[in-house]
Amino acid sequence: MEVVEEKSYASGFNTGYILAEFEPKILDSILKNIQPITPFIDGLKCGQIEYQQVLLQNRINSIKQLKRNNPELDREHE
Repeated sequence: MEVVEEKSYASGFNTGYILAEFEPKILDSILKNIQPITPFIDGLKCGQIEYQQVLLQNRINSIKQLKRNNPELDREHE
């Protein structure tokens, strides 16, 4: 990947991550039918995915912490 493409991808990634966090509907709208696919657009998509993965991991960690703090929660599902 060329340096210009890498910078464009990184810029798109950062923009996608921030939009996914603060304006997810706008980002979905942008990505829905955009053509052509460029390194910036690929970065937008990957930034969105990264934010979603971080959010999911944070939720999983919160659930694990709740279970550690409240062992009875696990027993209810047995």
